[in-house]
Amino acid sequence: QQVLFDQHFVCLVAAAHPRVGEHLGLDALREEAHVRVLTSGTGHAIVDKVLAQEGITRRIALKLPSFLGVARIVAQTELLAIVPFRYAAEVAASEAVRALPVPVELPRFQVKQHWHERYHADVSNRWLRQTVAALFSDWAG
Repeated sequence: QQVLFDQHFVCLVAAAHPRVGEHLGLDALREEAHVRVLTSGTGHAIVDKVLAQEGITRRIALKLPSFLGVARIVAQTELLAIVPFRYAAEVAASEAVRALPVPVELPRFQVKQHWHERYHADVSNRWLRQTVAALFSDWAG
C-alpha cells in the first residue's frame, strides 16, 4: 500500500444558504437536514460515530450511494453534506457551494492505493502505481 494524501472533512453548503453564514455552528449542524453518502470506504461511519459521542445526531434527509450528485443537490437545496475536503475543493469550482469547517473535530484520514503482494514487483503494476502517485503528488503536501 502507499499513502497518496491526507484528508479531512468539511461541511458543504449552498453558496446562498439562507441560514448558514460564513461559519457553521453546532446548532445548524444539529438542526439542518443533511445528505449522507452510503458508499463503503468513505469514512462516513466515523463521522456519525464522533458526532454521536458529542451528542449530535444529524437529520439525514437524503441518502446517496455515491458522491456523484452531492454537490449539485447541495447547491440547489438547503441540505448540508459532510464531505472530504478534496471533493469539496473540486466541486466548489463548478457548483454554487461553499466548504465550511465542521464545528466538531473529526479525525483526519489517509487516502491510499492498495495492491496485492503478487503484483508488487510487476513492471506494469509498478508503472500504474507510480502514475497514480504522481497524479496526487501536489495533494500530498
